[in-house]
Amino acid sequence: MQSLSWLLPIFAAVCPTQALIVGPSHNAGLVFRHGLIGSASRFAGSRLSESFPVIGIDEVTEPAALLAARSIKTQLLKLPDEVSIGPVECTYLQTNVPRSSRPPVVFLHGFDSSCIEYRRLMPLLEEQGIEAYAVDLVGWGFSSTSNVRDVSIRTKREHLYAFWQTVCGGRPMVLSGTSLGAAVAIDFCAAHPDAPASTVLIDPQGFIDGAPPVPKPLARLGIRVLKSWPLRWFANQL
Repeated sequence: MQSLSWLLPIFAAVCPTQALIVGPSHNAGLVFRHGLIGSASRFAGSRLSESFPVIGIDEVTEPAALLAARSIKTQLLKLPDEVSIGPVECTYLQTNVPRSSRPPVVFLHGFDSSCIEYRRLMPLLEEQGIEAYAVDLVGWGFSSTSNVRDVSIRTKREHLYAFWQTVCGGRPMVLSGTSLGAAVAIDFCAAHPDAPASTVLIDPQGFIDGAPPVPKPLARLGIRVLKSWPLRWFANQL
């Protein structure tokens, strides 16, 4: 199934109102430590600001990861005052394909990952002439949290809705989520049923019992553990 997983968004793009559930998937997120990036992108010909940090890019050797990191785009989004105190910067990848009558494909990555999770898929979709976006969920990846009040599910929902309206022009989309991203996709579809033309859920985490609330001090400690260099090094060896 994994070797054919890149075909799923293509299938979904030509089969509206379908919902696909597949799994399990390999969460291929990358972690970076030190460095800056500011070179030309293949995807949509974007160029990153020289001040945009992609930490650890100087240690990355995988060509697909380097290309994806150098292709990250940014967009300021206006979120409701209830979840933000100002414009929120969104980071994402985009195929270099003009808009058409077909729905764009929007990908949501899994837990503790980023849009670079789709570094191998995006070029394949570009070759097929498919307009596609891989979005960093707010609170993960390279997204900014400086102007959000929290990174709750509501904030993630509003963030995705603002991205859909601003970048995708509010056109019906094929929404594909992996693991945590699938859970966000389910929540988004329940709140905005007219937004997706179809949905692809890959190894979804939306069909398990909910986790109990975590006190903020413990949540912040958990984030520090996830960000620790020994754990990141070990994860990259797997």
